[in-house]
Amino acid sequence: MRKTFFECEMDITFTPIMTERLVLRRFKDIDAENFFEYRSKPEVCKYQNWKLKSVEEIKGFIKDQTKV
Repeated sequence: MRKTFFECEMDITFTPIMTERLVLRRFKDIDAENFFEYRSKPEVCKYQNWKLKSVEEIKGFIKDQTKV
C-alpha cells in the first residue's frame, strides 16, 4: 500500500523568514504560554476543530512539531 504524504519520512530544513515586521520560525518552548493564550480566545477558535488544551499539552505539541 502506498504511503500518504504525511506518512513519508521527509528531510525538511526550515529556514526562518525574517522581515522588519514578521518572523516565521519553528516553535520554541518559550512560545507555549503565548500559543495557549491565543488558542484560548473564543474569537480565534470559534471556527476551528481544536479543543482547548493546557499549557503542558501545548508544550508537548511544540515538542512534537520540532521533530518534523
